[in-house]
Amino acid sequence: MADLPPYLQEQTEENILSRMLDKVPSDIDKSEGSFIWDAQAPVAFMLSEAALWAQELLRRGFASTAASDDARFRSAELDLRTAEHGITRREAVASTGHVLFKGKPGTKVPAGTFVATPADDVSGELAVEFVTTQAALLDENGTASAAIRAVTAGKNGNVSAGVIQVMFSSVSGIASVTNPEPTRSGADTESDQSLLERFYAKVRSQGTSGNKAQYMLWANEIAGVGGVEVVPLWQGPGTVGLYLLDTDKRAASADIVEAVQQHIDPTRDGQGEGLARRGRL
Repeated sequence: MADLPPYLQEQTEENILSRMLDKVPSDIDKSEGSFIWDAQAPVAFMLSEAALWAQELLRRGFASTAASDDARFRSAELDLRTAEHGITRREAVASTGHVLFKGKPGTKVPAGTFVATPADDVSGELAVEFVTTQAALLDENGTASAAIRAVTAGKNGNVSAGVIQVMFSSVSGIASVTNPEPTRSGADTESDQSLLERFYAKVRSQGTSGNKAQYMLWANEIAGVGGVEVVPLWQGPGTVGLYLLDTDKRAASADIVEAVQQHIDPTRDGQGEGLARRGRL
């Protein structure tokens, strides 16, 4: 935003008091500590406070200055500003992945089983909890894989391979659990800067009639999307290809791809289903 208007910059307590005293006749004592000075000083202070409120109101009225650079802060005023153009802040996304159970062959691990990373009492690091989203049956080798989702949405659920080691739910016949690969695609509630970028994209590059800008706007409305590439005429007339990244700039998970697919084209055919699994529409 440009500099504040002069009438706001000049409204300091000292300047206001000086102007007020200038209005007092010169034959009246208006030195510091006099009756007139003591009567006008509190008024000058309150008027300067009102000027600060006006500055803050002006700052929060523009998207560029309402947005915070602090990734931990979310501006309610920015939400209101972007909502005027149909853009809402994307919610946090829970990370996903797979765990490998080992134990007695034939043991069934039900969906809804809780696993976690170990807590660290020394550093104070809390356990990160996950829940299985599908049942698993240990094979003849005593192993089974199951999909998991973080209990709490956010980037904190993106953990390294091999760190999920704790069974929070007791399942008889299970000896151990681990995650062979990192969990990924967890995302925090959209930051102010990301929301601001999408706001600018909407108001500066109008998406209309199914052009590339409109497909990018549609895809970016889905929580967890961090990047979009649009390929017109991907498989000939009437087709559009989208390549998606998550907020860590890695290939988007199947859940994110599916969410974008359903948002843009929920009537896709069987071929579209296969493409979604490979991270594109």
